[in-house]
Amino acid sequence: MRNTRATQLLFELSRPGRRGTHLPSCDVPETPLDDLLPSDVRAAEPPPLPELAEPDVVRHFTNLSTLNMSVDTHYYPLGSCTM
Repeated sequence: MRNTRATQLLFELSRPGRRGTHLPSCDVPETPLDDLLPSDVRAAEPPPLPELAEPDVVRHFTNLSTLNMSVDTHYYPLGSCTM
């Protein structure tokens, strides 16, 4: 069967230092974080997000999409319920 291939999680594909995009430097004055958000509602550390390049993320979700049943990839008898 086509959809039995093992697919890794994004966290398993992650490699330190990979970035999805590089943002330009800020062109407006920065506001201190304490002025925007009180420290008691902020997380102690950033969330553990996977570090991946954008093509890796697109490839991952494209591979996942091939696991779905669809009329493009499988036989699907449309209209058979009315016969």
